[in-house]
Amino acid sequence: MVLFVILLFVLQVIGFYVLALLYMKTSKMDLFEKRQQQVMEELNDTLIAYLAELKDENEKLIERLSAKTASAKSSEVNEKVAAIKESREEAIAAAPKKPIHLALKSYQSTANQQPQVKKTDEHNETDTLSQVLTLHKAGMSIEEIAKKLQKGQTEVELMLKFK
Repeated sequence: MVLFVILLFVLQVIGFYVLALLYMKTSKMDLFEKRQQQVMEELNDTLIAYLAELKDENEKLIERLSAKTASAKSSEVNEKVAAIKESREEAIAAAPKKPIHLALKSYQSTANQQPQVKKTDEHNETDTLSQVLTLHKAGMSIEEIAKKLQKGQTEVELMLKFK
């Protein structure tokens, strides 16, 4: 009988030990999930900031085009600029805030409509990337590089991160 009680006691201790191990495993998994969620949120915030900066740069470009067309007083060009603004506003209104892949498809579809501009943009992007890398290696800060190349700080940071 004493042997039976000792056996039960040992089995209970082993059971508590297994339960403690399982609890530690689940708490580690919870911590891992929280870290992954934080990384996803940071990535999402970075992409949203990049898209917002890109939107601001597009608005500046449209303003410059509008200023040039106003001085030229060409009604055809004004209609094209208005159409571009209208299509851009429709694309912004239609684009969801969270799913980045939909915004990417929208940009790709507009890029497919203007293939000649895309080629020069790719060339300019590689030139800009090489300039950013060269200036960063020379010891310039991100702010200085952004001012010198007339780019946004976030864009320069992303170029350095994803080089």
